[in-house]
Amino acid sequence: MHKSRSSVFSIVAALILLVGVSTVALTTAQRTGTSTPPPAAQAVAQISAAPEVTVNKGTVVAQERFDAQPATWTYRNRNIIPEYRINWDVQASKLVANTGAAGTSLDQELYLAPTTVKGSYTVATQVYPQNSLVTGLAFEASDAGYYLFRVFAGNSDNPHRYTLQRYDPKTDQFELLVDRQDGDGFVYDQWQELRVEREGSKITCFVDGKVVLEAKDDVLTGGGQAGLYALNTGTVLFDNFTVAQQ
Repeated sequence: MHKSRSSVFSIVAALILLVGVSTVALTTAQRTGTSTPPPAAQAVAQISAAPEVTVNKGTVVAQERFDAQPATWTYRNRNIIPEYRINWDVQASKLVANTGAAGTSLDQELYLAPTTVKGSYTVATQVYPQNSLVTGLAFEASDAGYYLFRVFAGNSDNPHRYTLQRYDPKTDQFELLVDRQDGDGFVYDQWQELRVEREGSKITCFVDGKVVLEAKDDVLTGGGQAGLYALNTGTVLFDNFTVAQQ
Protein backbone atom coordinates (compact mmCIF):
# COMPACT_ATOMS: atom_id res chain seq x y z
CA MET A 1 0.00 0.00 0.00
CA HIS A 2 2.78 2.43 0.90
CA LYS A 3 4.64 1.59 -2.29
CA SER A 4 1.52 2.30 -4.36
CA ARG A 5 1.03 5.70 -2.74
CA SER A 6 4.68 6.51 -3.22
CA SER A 7 4.44 5.71 -6.92
CA VAL A 8 1.38 7.93 -7.32
CA PHE A 9 3.12 10.81 -5.56
CA SER A 10 6.16 10.39 -7.81
CA ILE A 11 4.04 10.52 -10.95
CA VAL A 12 2.17 13.63 -9.76
CA ALA A 13 5.44 15.38 -8.86
CA ALA A 14 6.87 14.60 -12.29
CA LEU A 15 3.79 16.03 -14.00
CA ILE A 16 3.97 19.24 -11.93
CA LEU A 17 7.65 19.66 -12.84
CA LEU A 18 6.90 19.14 -16.54
CA VAL A 19 4.12 21.73 -16.50
CA GLY A 20 6.40 24.19 -14.69
CA VAL A 21 9.17 23.82 -17.28
CA SER A 22 6.69 24.28 -20.13
CA THR A 23 5.30 27.44 -18.50
CA VAL A 24 8.77 28.95 -18.09
CA ALA A 25 9.59 28.22 -21.73
CA LEU A 26 6.33 29.81 -22.91
CA THR A 27 6.90 32.89 -20.77
CA THR A 28 10.40 33.34 -22.21
CA ALA A 29 9.13 33.01 -25.79
CA GLN A 30 6.39 35.56 -25.16
CA ARG A 31 8.81 37.95 -23.50
CA THR A 32 11.30 37.93 -26.39
CA GLY A 33 8.85 37.62 -29.26
CA THR A 34 10.27 34.79 -31.34
CA SER A 35 7.37 33.84 -33.64
CA THR A 36 9.04 35.13 -36.80
CA PRO A 37 12.71 34.10 -37.01
CA PRO A 38 14.99 37.10 -37.60
CA PRO A 39 17.19 37.09 -40.70
CA ALA A 40 20.71 35.71 -40.76
CA ALA A 41 23.37 38.32 -39.98
CA GLN A 42 25.12 39.84 -42.99
CA ALA A 43 28.89 40.35 -42.91
CA VAL A 44 29.59 43.72 -41.28
CA ALA A 45 32.08 44.75 -43.96
CA GLN A 46 29.35 44.42 -46.61
CA ILE A 47 26.94 46.78 -44.83
CA SER A 48 26.79 50.32 -46.17
CA ALA A 49 28.00 53.29 -44.15
CA ALA A 50 25.46 54.77 -41.76
CA PRO A 51 23.80 58.11 -42.59
CA GLU A 52 24.94 61.16 -40.69
CA VAL A 53 23.07 62.29 -37.57
CA THR A 54 22.01 65.93 -37.83
CA VAL A 55 21.16 67.98 -34.76
CA ASN A 56 18.76 70.92 -35.01
CA LYS A 57 18.88 71.98 -31.36
CA GLY A 58 21.86 72.92 -29.24
CA THR A 59 25.57 72.40 -29.81
CA VAL A 60 27.17 69.04 -30.54
CA VAL A 61 29.39 68.19 -27.57
CA ALA A 62 30.27 64.60 -28.45
CA GLN A 63 30.24 62.40 -31.53
CA GLU A 64 31.55 58.87 -31.90
CA ARG A 65 31.97 57.34 -35.36
CA PHE A 66 33.47 54.08 -34.06
CA ASP A 67 36.49 54.09 -36.33
CA ALA A 68 38.25 52.46 -33.37
CA GLN A 69 37.19 50.91 -30.08
CA PRO A 70 36.21 53.77 -27.73
CA ALA A 71 38.82 53.95 -25.00
CA THR A 72 36.76 55.83 -22.41
CA TRP A 73 33.32 54.22 -22.79
CA THR A 74 32.08 52.13 -19.86
CA TYR A 75 29.72 49.22 -19.30
CA ARG A 76 26.72 48.99 -17.01
CA ASN A 77 24.65 45.94 -15.99
CA ARG A 78 27.47 43.70 -17.18
CA ASN A 79 27.08 40.03 -16.20
CA ILE A 80 29.75 38.89 -13.75
CA ILE A 81 30.15 35.72 -15.86
CA PRO A 82 32.19 36.66 -18.96
CA GLU A 83 30.51 34.05 -21.18
CA TYR A 84 27.14 35.78 -20.75
CA ARG A 85 28.34 39.30 -21.54
CA ILE A 86 27.46 41.09 -24.74
CA ASN A 87 30.41 41.61 -27.08
CA TRP A 88 30.84 45.27 -28.09
CA ASP A 89 33.41 45.29 -30.91
CA VAL A 90 34.29 47.77 -33.63
CA GLN A 91 34.25 46.26 -37.11
CA ALA A 92 34.48 48.15 -40.41
CA SER A 93 33.92 51.50 -38.61
CA LYS A 94 30.75 50.27 -36.92
CA LEU A 95 30.08 49.22 -33.33
CA VAL A 96 28.75 45.66 -33.25
CA ALA A 97 26.87 44.36 -30.21
CA ASN A 98 26.29 40.61 -30.37
CA THR A 99 25.72 37.58 -28.19
CA GLY A 100 28.47 36.33 -25.94
CA ALA A 101 30.21 32.97 -25.96
CA ALA A 102 27.35 31.30 -24.07
CA GLY A 103 24.79 32.43 -26.67
CA THR A 104 21.46 34.13 -26.12
CA SER A 105 20.95 34.84 -22.41
CA LEU A 106 18.48 37.82 -22.29
CA ASP A 107 21.05 39.89 -20.39
CA GLN A 108 20.53 43.65 -20.78
CA GLU A 109 23.57 45.87 -21.03
CA LEU A 110 24.44 49.53 -21.47
CA TYR A 111 27.54 50.87 -23.21
CA LEU A 112 27.97 54.46 -22.04
CA ALA A 113 29.92 57.41 -23.43
CA PRO A 114 31.83 59.55 -20.91
CA THR A 115 29.83 62.66 -21.86
CA THR A 116 27.35 63.93 -19.25
CA VAL A 117 23.94 65.18 -20.38
CA LYS A 118 21.81 67.44 -18.21
CA GLY A 119 18.90 69.83 -18.58
CA SER A 120 17.97 70.18 -22.25
CA TYR A 121 19.83 67.98 -24.73
CA THR A 122 19.67 65.55 -27.65
CA VAL A 123 21.05 62.00 -27.80
CA ALA A 124 20.94 60.18 -31.14
CA THR A 125 22.48 57.25 -32.99
CA GLN A 126 22.08 55.19 -36.12
CA VAL A 127 21.17 51.52 -35.54
CA TYR A 128 21.22 48.54 -37.91
CA PRO A 129 19.47 45.54 -36.31
CA GLN A 130 20.53 42.24 -37.86
CA ASN A 131 18.84 39.56 -35.76
CA SER A 132 18.33 41.23 -32.39
CA LEU A 133 14.89 41.62 -30.84
CA VAL A 134 15.26 45.02 -29.17
CA THR A 135 17.68 47.95 -29.07
CA GLY A 136 17.72 51.46 -27.71
CA LEU A 137 19.29 54.47 -26.05
CA ALA A 138 20.14 55.08 -22.39
CA PHE A 139 20.51 58.58 -20.96
CA GLU A 140 21.20 60.37 -17.68
CA ALA A 141 22.82 57.24 -16.26
CA SER A 142 24.22 57.82 -12.78
CA ASP A 143 24.09 56.32 -9.30
CA ALA A 144 20.52 57.66 -9.10
CA GLY A 145 19.37 55.52 -12.04
CA TYR A 146 18.82 56.12 -15.75
CA TYR A 147 16.25 56.47 -18.53
CA LEU A 148 15.90 53.86 -21.25
CA PHE A 149 14.24 54.29 -24.65
CA ARG A 150 13.70 50.89 -26.26
CA VAL A 151 12.53 49.94 -29.76
CA PHE A 152 11.41 46.40 -30.54
CA ALA A 153 11.41 44.38 -33.76
CA GLY A 154 8.34 45.13 -35.84
CA ASN A 155 7.72 41.47 -36.69
CA SER A 156 7.96 40.01 -33.18
CA ASP A 157 5.26 38.75 -30.83
CA ASN A 158 6.33 41.18 -28.11
CA PRO A 159 3.32 43.35 -27.18
CA HIS A 160 5.46 46.50 -27.18
CA ARG A 161 6.91 48.45 -30.08
CA TYR A 162 8.35 51.39 -28.13
CA THR A 163 8.90 51.93 -24.40
CA LEU A 164 10.35 54.67 -22.19
CA GLN A 165 11.40 53.52 -18.73
CA ARG A 166 13.20 54.84 -15.68
CA TYR A 167 15.46 52.55 -13.68
CA ASP A 168 15.61 52.89 -9.89
CA PRO A 169 18.74 51.27 -8.37
CA LYS A 170 17.22 51.38 -4.87
CA THR A 171 14.48 48.94 -5.84
CA ASP A 172 16.29 47.39 -8.83
CA GLN A 173 13.11 47.95 -10.81
CA PHE A 174 12.07 49.75 -14.00
CA GLU A 175 9.10 52.10 -13.99
CA LEU A 176 7.29 52.23 -17.32
CA LEU A 177 6.71 55.90 -18.13
CA VAL A 178 4.98 55.39 -21.48
CA ASP A 179 4.72 52.70 -24.14
CA ARG A 180 3.14 51.98 -27.50
CA GLN A 181 1.92 48.65 -28.75
CA ASP A 182 1.23 49.96 -32.24
CA GLY A 183 3.67 51.26 -34.82
CA ASP A 184 6.37 49.72 -36.96
CA GLY A 185 9.06 49.12 -34.37
CA PHE A 186 12.42 48.69 -36.07
CA VAL A 187 13.12 47.04 -39.42
CA TYR A 188 15.87 44.47 -39.89
CA ASP A 189 18.86 45.06 -42.14
CA GLN A 190 18.63 48.80 -42.65
CA TRP A 191 19.93 51.88 -40.85
CA GLN A 192 17.43 53.73 -38.66
CA GLU A 193 17.99 56.73 -36.43
CA LEU A 194 17.01 56.62 -32.76
CA ARG A 195 16.82 59.98 -31.02
CA VAL A 196 15.85 61.34 -27.61
CA GLU A 197 15.27 65.03 -26.93
CA ARG A 198 14.81 66.37 -23.42
CA GLU A 199 13.67 69.88 -22.56
CA GLY A 200 13.11 70.29 -18.84
CA SER A 201 10.74 67.54 -17.75
CA LYS A 202 9.58 66.74 -21.30
CA ILE A 203 11.13 63.71 -23.01
CA THR A 204 10.45 63.05 -26.69
CA CYS A 205 11.59 59.88 -28.49
CA PHE A 206 11.99 59.61 -32.26
CA VAL A 207 12.63 56.92 -34.87
CA ASP A 208 13.80 58.23 -38.24
CA GLY A 209 12.57 61.72 -37.35
CA LYS A 210 9.06 60.63 -36.36
CA VAL A 211 7.83 61.09 -32.79
CA VAL A 212 6.95 57.69 -31.30
CA LEU A 213 6.78 58.52 -27.56
CA GLU A 214 6.32 61.58 -25.36
CA ALA A 215 6.39 61.79 -21.57
CA LYS A 216 7.07 64.15 -18.69
CA ASP A 217 9.31 63.08 -15.83
CA ASP A 218 11.47 65.08 -13.44
CA VAL A 219 12.71 62.36 -11.10
CA LEU A 220 16.23 62.33 -12.56
CA THR A 221 17.54 65.87 -12.90
CA GLY A 222 21.16 65.62 -11.79
CA GLY A 223 22.50 64.57 -15.18
CA GLY A 224 24.44 61.51 -16.20
CA GLN A 225 25.99 59.55 -19.03
CA ALA A 226 24.31 58.70 -22.31
CA GLY A 227 24.89 55.64 -24.42
CA LEU A 228 23.59 52.52 -26.13
CA TYR A 229 21.41 49.62 -25.06
CA ALA A 230 21.37 46.01 -26.23
CA LEU A 231 19.81 42.73 -25.16
CA ASN A 232 21.76 39.51 -25.50
CA THR A 233 19.50 38.01 -28.18
CA GLY A 234 21.36 38.61 -31.42
CA THR A 235 23.34 41.28 -33.27
CA VAL A 236 22.79 45.01 -33.73
CA LEU A 237 25.14 47.63 -35.19
CA PHE A 238 25.52 51.25 -34.06
CA ASP A 239 27.18 54.24 -35.66
CA ASN A 240 27.44 58.05 -35.51
CA PHE A 241 26.47 58.35 -31.86
CA THR A 242 25.85 62.07 -31.22
CA VAL A 243 25.17 64.21 -28.15
CA ALA A 244 24.10 67.88 -28.27
CA GLN A 245 23.54 70.17 -25.30
CA GLN A 246 21.36 73.27 -25.20
